[in-house]
Amino acid sequence: MRHIRPVPSMRVERCAPILADLRDGAWLAPETWATPRALHAVLRQVAARDLSAGRLLEGHANAHRLIRAHGTPAQLAEALAAMRDGQLYGVWAADGDRPVSWDGRTLSGAKSFASGLGMARRAIVAARLQDPADPARSAGRQLVIVDVDDTRRHRPEDWDVSGMGDSCSGGFDCTGLAGQPLGAPDVYTAEPQFIGGTWRIAATTLGGVVGLLDRARAALGRRGHLEADAQLLRLAPLGIRALAADAAIVRAAEFAEGPAGRAEPERAATLSISTRLLMEELGQDAIAAVERSVGLGMFALDDPVGRMARDLACYLRQAARDAMTLRVGRDLFVGDDTAASVAQLTGGAPALVLAPHPDDESLGCGALLAASFAGPGAHVICLTDGGASHLGSPTWPREALSALRRRELEDALSQLGGGAGDLTWLGLPDARTDTVANLGPALAGVIEAARRTGARSLFAPCETDPHCDHEVAASIARAAARMTGLRLFSYPVWSRWHDPGFRGRLGRVREHRLDPGPWRAAKSAAIRCHHSQLGEVIRDAREAFAMTPAFVEMFETGPEIFFEREPR
Repeated sequence: MRHIRPVPSMRVERCAPILADLRDGAWLAPETWATPRALHAVLRQVAARDLSAGRLLEGHANAHRLIRAHGTPAQLAEALAAMRDGQLYGVWAADGDRPVSWDGRTLSGAKSFASGLGMARRAIVAARLQDPADPARSAGRQLVIVDVDDTRRHRPEDWDVSGMGDSCSGGFDCTGLAGQPLGAPDVYTAEPQFIGGTWRIAATTLGGVVGLLDRARAALGRRGHLEADAQLLRLAPLGIRALAADAAIVRAAEFAEGPAGRAEPERAATLSISTRLLMEELGQDAIAAVERSVGLGMFALDDPVGRMARDLACYLRQAARDAMTLRVGRDLFVGDDTAASVAQLTGGAPALVLAPHPDDESLGCGALLAASFAGPGAHVICLTDGGASHLGSPTWPREALSALRRRELEDALSQLGGGAGDLTWLGLPDARTDTVANLGPALAGVIEAARRTGARSLFAPCETDPHCDHEVAASIARAAARMTGLRLFSYPVWSRWHDPGFRGRLGRVREHRLDPGPWRAAKSAAIRCHHSQLGEVIRDAREAFAMTPAFVEMFETGPEIFFEREPR
């Protein structure tokens, strides 16, 4: 362990009243901030009194949210008991000179900007997960819950800045430290908890702004300068903006932590980033205005106005402002229809696609699948064996054709970013599903795939497609959605090609259009993996099917269409 000498106690002793205050006010107990609105109010109130305390409480609340979202029942129960007992938790993500790694048993490396040294009992550490086959390679980022009260690991001297000194921040040596993995790899950056959680930083910043204005008001009042027109004209606009920001942060908080945030996690992230940027601008303007109003006196080291201004200036600088501004700008003005629509359709969970035949998944959902495989994942259920597309071929009997079509589907999934493990093959007889007496096993297969993958949405063909297998697949999907609560979306294949008026027979639906955008090439490659359906393999069939070039072009170049349905 690199840091083994005793830690100077002066700063920890100075921070002790902050921890005592958080405990005495029951601020560390999650029941105190059980709702997003309540957490916003508590963060604002605590930060207005002491911004360092607000920073510590925000990290503590972040730890609670992460454990609640990704922890085991035992981990959550342990954390809740500790928090109710007044134990402080932290979340330490920033790496030091030696990035932190996790080999499945212990950590190595060091953290920087770790807040709460000497006060926090436990912390959630983000670590690079080593690939067991090749430790030099990363297998993602793993969250690990660790005990952090060993002062020999603390490096408070690493925090040598003018602000936020009472947050007891510094470096932390993780080498040789054991811990408990929290959730699956890469859950730390999952939305809406990651960027979507920056509304908490905005709420804490708002508290800092309010605290700064309160201290400035007190200082001006003692001088008898508060009612001067120049002071009111300088400070009143800041108060007005703070009131407006308060409402905006509450809206972002309730969106991010409610059903809307789970359905549209990227929108939750945009709203939260927007409030964070709003508060940075307000904080900078408040510091500048207070400096002009209070004057030189606030630059004394022991001046309460100056100390709050230094803390606020430091806290404002923790975010990657330019990257956040670009992200919001793209969302608001340029748009990213593919990413936004995929998140809206899937709810941020793996996409579950029911295809009547091998090739329908690529035609109707290729871009959706490619985008999902690049994110939370996807799974395809193929209803039939595909063995009836070419009848009477002496060289390709039904069994051989079915095996070929399964291989083509697996190749298509590979082009989209998946693999054979992302396929459930039900194998019902192609073109004869309407004669199957018991569709229960097929329905059970769909329900089991939904359970196994954690999907929130099911994508199935429209019942208006003029093919019995498409109609049966639509019926199975409706039953599965009713039984599981999955959101149900229908995608048209043959009705889109043959019947321009098919929408009128769908009833009341909400239409979503997904531009293939950056996934167009992958979708095209997936479609072209179905060589047998393009007329490239079987030449001696008595009855043969082949997709025409115009048919393929329509699906390669046009948007994917999904109709949100009410299961009935």
